Amino acid sequence: MFKGFLGALGFLSILPAGRDSRASDSLSRSMIFFPLAGLFLGGVLCGLDKLFFLCGFPALLSAAAVTLALAFLTGGMHLDGLADTADGFFSGKSGPDILAVMRDPHIGSMGTIALAGDLLLKTALLSALDGRSRSAALLLMCLLSRWSVVPAMAFFSYARVEGKAKAFISSVSRSTVYLSTVVALFLSGVVLGGEGIILSAAVFGVTFLFGSWSSRKIGGITGDTLGANIEISELFVLSAVCLAESRSLPV
Repeated sequence: MFKGFLGALGFLSILPAGRDSRASDSLSRSMIFFPLAGLFLGGVLCGLDKLFFLCGFPALLSAAAVTLALAFLTGGMHLDGLADTADGFFSGKSGPDILAVMRDPHIGSMGTIALAGDLLLKTALLSALDGRSRSAALLLMCLLSRWSVVPAMAFFSYARVEGKAKAFISSVSRSTVYLSTVVALFLSGVVLGGEGIILSAAVFGVTFLFGSWSSRKIGGITGDTLGANIEISELFVLSAVCLAESRSLPV
């Protein structure tokens, strides 16, 4: 179990954990712990947020620092996927041409806009939340976004002949999806009760819609679209928690 968790953490962050095995059974086992690895990353962000608060950081500055900390912890790989996906999907091309644009190492205008928008929106949404809601949002956005790619890999085919994500997608089994979902639902319930479980279902809906759109555009999913899915899911969770908090405030 601990080895599977370390494997998940190693794949989802720059932390030097669990990188010694790439066998299909190890990949499948590690994906079960994607939600737990996400919760761990969210916990690190919560700790940093508390530290910034104790140091007297304004809410906006703390939110920006936490947002950048997450980008650093993940090596920017999900942001890179978001930028590549935006460049490809909004290039005006189709099919294989989109995949070629996504593989280009240079970032285009749409990718730049997507990156800037993602970081700005995360900072703004986090700064709008109070301490308790902010902690729940940080935990859930990391937890659910990392879990979301597991069902995505199970329900949608790989769009390329070869690529880094192919090993993961070919390793996904029904038991992997079921177990990772059980872990995600349990942890979400611990963090935010019934609302956390409802939010899990909503994130699954967002993942399914994005995967369907990706399938129409390029015939499936890629490592880039999975990274984009994580970033989109993070923004969705933050927006949902922010909206829920605003509705609970007295008029």
